[in-house]
Amino acid sequence: MEVINDEIIIIKNMHDYLNNKYECTITAELDKMAGLTSEDLFHHYLLIDHIDLEEHTMCIRVPGGTVGVIEFDDDNTITNLHVDTDYVIKTYWRNVNKHLKKYIGKKFKLVNDEEN
Repeated sequence: MEVINDEIIIIKNMHDYLNNKYECTITAELDKMAGLTSEDLFHHYLLIDHIDLEEHTMCIRVPGGTVGVIEFDDDNTITNLHVDTDYVIKTYWRNVNKHLKKYIGKKFKLVNDEEN
């Protein structure tokens, strides 16, 4: 989970029971903004399949539901992201969506293995 040159967000496959479950700095930051710690049983992740990629979206999830979305363009640049603060997790910082706007304009790269 890292940002390279403050430009490219690496989105890594978690190789969990779901092969399309990913994590990145955004999901780690959402955990923090929701008050989740490493001892908690669940965390934010991105659920990404070929249909999502075709539609230029990535679902932000926690076990139990989709809490948000990341939208991107043909160049893998984030164009919008939003989290629903009234669904599943209700402990987000009050200004979570305003805080997430800093990722708009950032590029990302999907990494499926140990590559970078």
